[in-house]
Amino acid sequence: MPSERIETVRRFLKAIEQHDSKAIRLCLGPGYTSNDKAVGKTSRTREELAREGEEFRAWSDLQYEVEAIFETTDGAVVAQLVKSGTLTGPFRSLTGSGQHVRYSFCDIFRFDDAGRIVQEDWYYDLLSIKAQL
Repeated sequence: MPSERIETVRRFLKAIEQHDSKAIRLCLGPGYTSNDKAVGKTSRTREELAREGEEFRAWSDLQYEVEAIFETTDGAVVAQLVKSGTLTGPFRSLTGSGQHVRYSFCDIFRFDDAGRIVQEDWYYDLLSIKAQL
């Protein structure tokens, strides 16, 4: 049976797919930090996280396919994922105009004592996205 933390990550990913801000916020704890390691971007403040959310609105029919997910001995959750969707606007340094994109990435989540996500580190190859655009 999956741990509560793994279930939280699954709910979080589903909420992102559905662009459901309320459900996303329910998964996050105070002080949540998002670290996009591909571009060296960290979002901490409400404003930075809102801008981050806007970039994700450029993805339609977004889907996360979980290839592997596990909890580490220190309580972090590591997810190996494939993200796919249609990119219809700006995302990071790229701009899509309706192309379907599919790429692999790794996401590492850390949690507070209440089981909410407080840190997310994501790793992916931006060049693989660019090549599909």
